[in-house]
Amino acid sequence: MRTTTMLVLANSVKKKPGRCIAGREVDLLEDRIRVKSWVRPVSPMAESEEGELIPNRHCLLDCGGMPSVLDIVEVSLSGPRCDPGQPENWEVAPGTRWKRVMSISSAHLSRLAESPRDLWIDDGSRSDRISVDAQQSKPGSPSLALIRPRDFRVSMWTEYNQFKGYDQRKTRGVFTYAGVEYSLALTDDRFTSAHCPNHDGKKHEFAPHFGDDCLLCISLGVPFNGYHYKLIATVIPLK
Repeated sequence: MRTTTMLVLANSVKKKPGRCIAGREVDLLEDRIRVKSWVRPVSPMAESEEGELIPNRHCLLDCGGMPSVLDIVEVSLSGPRCDPGQPENWEVAPGTRWKRVMSISSAHLSRLAESPRDLWIDDGSRSDRISVDAQQSKPGSPSLALIRPRDFRVSMWTEYNQFKGYDQRKTRGVFTYAGVEYSLALTDDRFTSAHCPNHDGKKHEFAPHFGDDCLLCISLGVPFNGYHYKLIATVIPLK
């Protein structure tokens, strides 16, 4: 078991009552914060095989409540999940609580933006997914990225889900990165609650008031029908 100090950069909704929480490991120095590799705490394999999912009971803070994006927390981890599609996954130590050390302002985040060549482009597949085989053919390929988008906007509509038998609201983030347009499921429920208005079910697209002055945490989801789907796990306004 080891304890890591993590800057939370993603906290998005998954299957209730679970979350997907991820961030960058950090060292807290006297005059600055040194940022290191990505880590995604997940539930112990014995309790769940949902990959990125962590039930609420495994990410409670010692002071009560749940961690938020931009919190720096201490987390006890029991060992790596060794998932080739999501190499950042580490299992949390059961029976431990997370400790909030401090929180930081989004004004400090600009320098953390990454510049990957692309967002897991898989020739022959749509830009919102990468095949499991393609992801696993690149050992150590990350499943998380924090990027600066261009032309960021939100698209919302309601459609009938024939498998579940009811109308379902869809929310996707649309943006351009490295010359490619992406339309990805937006799972940041804090952002949608604050910025996405109620609507009549018809397709509606808008740009948030902060425009492109934001960072997006992009995550690959667990395999589904042979693909990892790309998700916008968090939208972080910079002003």
